[in-house]
Amino acid sequence: MKSKVVKLFGDDSSQNEKYANLLNDFIKPFEHDFPDDFELEDTIYFSMNAWNFGNMSFILPEKEFKKILLEASTQGSETDLIKKMVDLKIARFKKHNLFIEDFELEEIDGTSTFTVTTQQETEFLEKLMGDINQSAEKNSFEEGYINRQAIVVKPKKAYFDWAESIDDLFMPYEENEVNTYLVAEGIDNLEAWIKKNYKKLFEYELGNEFTEKKLWPKKRDYKMFQQWFSVDISTLIYDLENSPVYKDD
Repeated sequence: MKSKVVKLFGDDSSQNEKYANLLNDFIKPFEHDFPDDFELEDTIYFSMNAWNFGNMSFILPEKEFKKILLEASTQGSETDLIKKMVDLKIARFKKHNLFIEDFELEEIDGTSTFTVTTQQETEFLEKLMGDINQSAEKNSFEEGYINRQAIVVKPKKAYFDWAESIDDLFMPYEENEVNTYLVAEGIDNLEAWIKKNYKKLFEYELGNEFTEKKLWPKKRDYKMFQQWFSVDISTLIYDLENSPVYKDD
């Protein structure tokens, strides 16, 4: 099995070099506890997370910290291992409170060198929260049901005749082109909903092509709306994409 500890060398006494040595010392007691299929990079990454969890235990309420540690732990022997490593961090490395952001392994003349980059508490937590929010945003837009119903409005010939009468350059919709409006769920009676909301739909439809309201018909009642537009409803909206849905203000 490949060694889980990197032999460090060099006389650099910088903070990052110091923490590389500290992390190496942190790993040593557990060298034979890591799963056999762990590569060296896996071991370091796992240990880096355990180190950072240990630091978080000093700044988070105990209940909150235990919750985060539980959610981050995997099942099986690795769960026990990360808990043991966190306990060691708390007991023996408490005063070393910088977070380890990343690491790098290099092979130079057959010798492995190990360096780390560190962060102060504030910087680390800001980045952590940013990563969490980004992940949450992505997960929020994974494919799934959307809690909306869709009102589909399709213009009829009467609308096209009127539009062409006031604008010679008006280009009619394609035969199957429609506008879709997402609304709250719970529409049981479509006709009753249309009677209540047709004025708003009417304005949207007219405004899509004619921004000057002075061109609009003065008397826009429900009967005209029915003559000019057909309305259907879709009660199931399902998003098959995993990219965010953007909404303009």
